Amino acid sequence: MAKTKSVKETAQSAIPQSATSILTVRNTAKKVFYFGAIAFVLAIPFFGKVYGAKLSALYLLGNNGKISGRTGGDVYMSNGRKRGFVIPAVVRNAYTAGVRGIFSSFSSMWGTLSTFEQLGWLNFNTTKMDRFKNTVTIKGKAAFIQLNANARNVGAMGSINNAPVGAVTPSAIILQAPLIKITGSVFDLNYTPDANALSVLISATVGFGTGVFRPSASAYRNISVQDLTSAGPINIWTDYVAKFGTPVVGSRIFISVKSTDMYTGLTSATTQEFSTVLS
Repeated sequence: MAKTKSVKETAQSAIPQSATSILTVRNTAKKVFYFGAIAFVLAIPFFGKVYGAKLSALYLLGNNGKISGRTGGDVYMSNGRKRGFVIPAVVRNAYTAGVRGIFSSFSSMWGTLSTFEQLGWLNFNTTKMDRFKNTVTIKGKAAFIQLNANARNVGAMGSINNAPVGAVTPSAIILQAPLIKITGSVFDLNYTPDANALSVLISATVGFGTGVFRPSASAYRNISVQDLTSAGPINIWTDYVAKFGTPVVGSRIFISVKSTDMYTGLTSATTQEFSTVLS
């Protein structure tokens, strides 16, 4: 006697042998989804690098091939060098405290200016160098702070409340390579005298290796203010040692000078030079 098929067996026998059950299809879809998700997660670092490279290329294209700032795990500097990214420590010393103090003081002082004085600064334009060494124009409160800070750095007291409209910008100092001799405690700075160079701000760096040709702007520290109207050279050994200590023989020291009008805060273009410390 033939066995009677159940309803379930009858339904399954109606499905062609080549067909795949809905349960198998669902399991396959889950496997594809899970493996796809895992592959995507593993590929994120690779895509991140590719995406970062594309952004870097666009950034370079938009800034004439110059790059500065963090990209991925590297930090690019305007002098062409790069270093690995680390979280910087908050630097607190006499120099940074002085810079912050000057900025904070004149920033607060902006609010004490009259409407007429503020309008004068808003209509006044001056320039500064950005991180790419490009000249950018600033005005208003930013110009007020910068020019007052310039004047304060060369010993001016009080504040410059009125924008120096029509004032003459000081000329750049013609600087010759300094010769540094440790044994004689001499750090001669040679220059061409300038009848208008009453307040020249001299900045210097700590000694670098001979492979360094262009340190970053943050490496410079103000060491002295000199009157370069008379013939040189001048010996800035005491000023340098007071800031950095005795220089090491064979190291390379960079010097930066600019003339400043303490009554207007206007400065000349910066002149830079370097020399190797001799024994």
